[in-house]
Amino acid sequence: MHRRRTTQAKTATAPGTGERVSHWLAALATLLLAMAYAQSVDARPQALADSNLARSQHANIEANLRQYGLSQESYDAALRVYAAGDLQGASLLWQELADEGHAEAQFALGIMYDKGHGVTPDVERAVELYRQAAYQGHATASYNLGVAYARGAGVAANYRKAIRWWRLAAARGNTHAQYNMGLLYMSGNGVEKNPHEAVRWWFKAATDGNDPQAKFQLGVLYATGDGVAPDMAEAMRWLQRAARDGFDQANDLLKAIEKLVYVSEP
Repeated sequence: MHRRRTTQAKTATAPGTGERVSHWLAALATLLLAMAYAQSVDARPQALADSNLARSQHANIEANLRQYGLSQESYDAALRVYAAGDLQGASLLWQELADEGHAEAQFALGIMYDKGHGVTPDVERAVELYRQAAYQGHATASYNLGVAYARGAGVAANYRKAIRWWRLAAARGNTHAQYNMGLLYMSGNGVEKNPHEAVRWWFKAATDGNDPQAKFQLGVLYATGDGVAPDMAEAMRWLQRAARDGFDQANDLLKAIEKLVYVSEP
């Protein structure tokens, strides 16, 4: 009872404290939001480490191989050679599989031509391989093809086509593409501005892909009420999640919020 009376007295001596804190938090969040939106979309191609080449994916890969009449042993051999550092040998094995229409091999070979790993660098060849894999539904190849159009790498720059491939990649579950779509819809860059769509894509990236940038953006949006109903408790939850993932901007914003709350206390 004594604690409750003390708290009530403290609140009574400082009318409007909560409103002042919310005002300053919203102002700070808006500043951070402007800084975040000034960022460019993620236009870096994803490499093999970010693809579906992990050993845990072999059940799906095996079904794909059977579809094209390929042996599991040939795919395993390519993985072992690549892991051993024999990039040229791996490229030859990927080529055999890619020629037979295997999407994972087409993507892997595209990365090797893109980076010049085991082959002479050839960005145009890489883009063609990404395209072949993307037409078969490969999410990361679809994202990389969007990157190529955004950068004008291996193809004529075409932002509309970049967005088209990023949209497909996002729908196929690629987290980088989902984050990009959120940024595009929030800024109105290449699409009609739609904060609600931005929230939808960032929520998918944050929950399905565990993307810390998307978590940070959601935290800022809940603080400012842009695209969602303002909710500081929800904002703090998303910011804390991003901070736990090591996202520096989230840590900085949380520290600033802590200082504002401390200064605003009576």
